[in-house]
Amino acid sequence: MQWLSNIELKGEFVTLEPLNKTHIEGLKQAVLDGESWKLWFANVPSPDAMARYVEEAVKAGTKGDIAFAVKCNDSDEIVGTTRFYNTDQVNKRAMLGYTWYSSSYGE
Repeated sequence: MQWLSNIELKGEFVTLEPLNKTHIEGLKQAVLDGESWKLWFANVPSPDAMARYVEEAVKAGTKGDIAFAVKCNDSDEIVGTTRFYNTDQVNKRAMLGYTWYSSSYGE
């Protein structure tokens, strides 16, 4: 049995929705806000690479990774993404990363 669940996680300000291809357009808009794919110190997909990014993240789910789209509760706008990865079921440990947000949401 998988110890992490691929479920929606709702907080006061944001909701983490299990990532799927319906999030591609929202993530393209989010990444355009600040053009963060141009940052030398970050690994953020460009708008043109977003579909492949989402497909690869979903595929990684077969290995235990869980990717989320981050949605702002006030606006219902997709503002970024985050992921549990390198999951270790035996030790119940995972890394958190692949996280980025639109520039205006981070302000």
